[in-house]
Amino acid sequence: MITFTRWTTVEECIEVPIDFPTVVFSLTPFDDVAKFVDNNDFFIDVMGVITDISTPTMLRPRSRDADSLKRTIQIRDANNSTLNVSLWAEQASAFEADAIHKAGKSEPQIILFVGTLAKNYPGIGLALSGGSACKWYINIDVPAIVELKDKTGTNFQPINWIEAPARAAVEEVAENKTVRELLEINPHKCKKVRFQAHVTVRRICNDKCWWYGSCQRCFKVAKPYGSTYKCTSCSNIAVAVPRYRIVVIAGDDSDDAMFVLFGRTAQRIVRRPVEALIEEAPADSDFIPDEITALVGKSCFPEFFSHDFTWTKWLIDVTIKGK
Repeated sequence: MITFTRWTTVEECIEVPIDFPTVVFSLTPFDDVAKFVDNNDFFIDVMGVITDISTPTMLRPRSRDADSLKRTIQIRDANNSTLNVSLWAEQASAFEADAIHKAGKSEPQIILFVGTLAKNYPGIGLALSGGSACKWYINIDVPAIVELKDKTGTNFQPINWIEAPARAAVEEVAENKTVRELLEINPHKCKKVRFQAHVTVRRICNDKCWWYGSCQRCFKVAKPYGSTYKCTSCSNIAVAVPRYRIVVIAGDDSDDAMFVLFGRTAQRIVRRPVEALIEEAPADSDFIPDEITALVGKSCFPEFFSHDFTWTKWLIDVTIKGK
């Protein structure tokens, strides 16, 4: 980032050197992004393979009085860690999603984002925000992108197209609670009410598998049904999709409780796709990957919690940070 002050002077360069770079960037590793949350004096540049592109959605952030267009792009680095980039307003419209998605069906789309800011969004977690200063470059001929493209070649997967709601509701303000207060709440009197708390992960519950085969339609459990699978809830018959279901014991000074992290919420914390961990895991079904056990002892930023009244367990949307 260049900051102009009253003492800044600018001199025009008439003869541009032949080797003058057209793109300048300084890559930040995905694992270091959290260090720059809400630091608006430092732009972040990241590079990764595009895995997901969402349709644009209209929402009104709590910090604004007007609606704004938002599109989310998920990227993956060479270590299979994932990170969301949220493009806003004109940037969301300028992103050539259809063309990129089409090209992403046949070859990896390596994207370089420059000029983003690190944010910790309520209910979403760690993500990069791309405003008016954000630019992006796809499959340009620079060594870093060529290297990542070569590494991705053998593990290439087409880009997922995510249908986001046309309009997202403004998120309500969550009420602060301790774990003891959460446990004492009558769920039948607080339906669809959201709370927030700050907890530390005590242990992983290894008596339950950390993933399951889910229904493509409703995400409930899908069980073998002949040569395919059948949903135990909506009876949809189709191939089951692996989905995270990580059960942890977490708490604060008041008490501990069981929390369940599902799907994309868990992936944002683990920073690896569930398919990648399944592929790397040994045949022993009791094995828990290091990426999941590493959550023990970590603290969670205050984020939104919601209660699942069918399972009577707390669901959690969090971002993990070190002690």
